[in-house]
Amino acid sequence: MIHRTETWLRAVAFPAAWLASLLFHDRLLALPTLCLWKRVTGFECYGCGMGRALVAAFNGDLAGAWHQHRLVFVAIACLSFVCVESVQELRATEG
Repeated sequence: MIHRTETWLRAVAFPAAWLASLLFHDRLLALPTLCLWKRVTGFECYGCGMGRALVAAFNGDLAGAWHQHRLVFVAIACLSFVCVESVQELRATEG
């Protein structure tokens, strides 16, 4: 039962993040950073900007997404793969 719940969460996480980005674009960009490294040192880590880049990409601003974080398209490809794989796994267990 837990495995099926985890699979459902993986299947809906990417579309839910996309929808939240579309609905709450300005609010998401106004949030403060959650990066502990940046808060302590003032310098950005290798992951800093990925959240802003995903929000920009989900809203169609591909150039802005690239500017925020250069690996954003790799992250989107990985998230898409996990989502599609989870949906296929759910379809296989139902049939």
